[in-house]
Amino acid sequence: NDREALWAVEKAFGKIREERNPAREKVVAEMAAYFRENLGDPHRGQTVFRNLCAQCHTMHGEGGKVGPDITSDGRASLEQLLTNVFDPSLVIGPAYQVATVVTKDGRNLTGLLAEDNEQRVVVRMPGEGEEAVPRNRVKYTRVSKLSMMPEGIEASLDKKD
Repeated sequence: NDREALWAVEKAFGKIREERNPAREKVVAEMAAYFRENLGDPHRGQTVFRNLCAQCHTMHGEGGKVGPDITSDGRASLEQLLTNVFDPSLVIGPAYQVATVVTKDGRNLTGLLAEDNEQRVVVRMPGEGEEAVPRNRVKYTRVSKLSMMPEGIEASLDKKD
């Protein structure tokens, strides 16, 4: 019940979603059972990474810089990896909270805030690089409770992928 300690933990590690999503938990459990019984193919995994994950993530120096570098981050255990992939909004690190910046001329820029100060806001967008908006051109900024990483990724991939 120490509020300051809770805020410090959230600032360092992100906020845990308070409401659980039973459908996502079921997918995580199903994928855990599958991967415990079936070995992965590293060559196929590299192809999937390059075609899908590398839009946002870096691994061994290859890929995008919107999401975490997954060379080691988020892979401490099979459970952590599966949760990060199949229930990505459960825990969102503070550096990876998605924001939408709405400009006074009606544009919506959605991505990660790479910079937010009195002069400008810089939004890092998947596959599109960064866009700077002068602070006086920003109508408002809204932070999402959902991860930029899409839920339901398992529907677009074969289990072997």
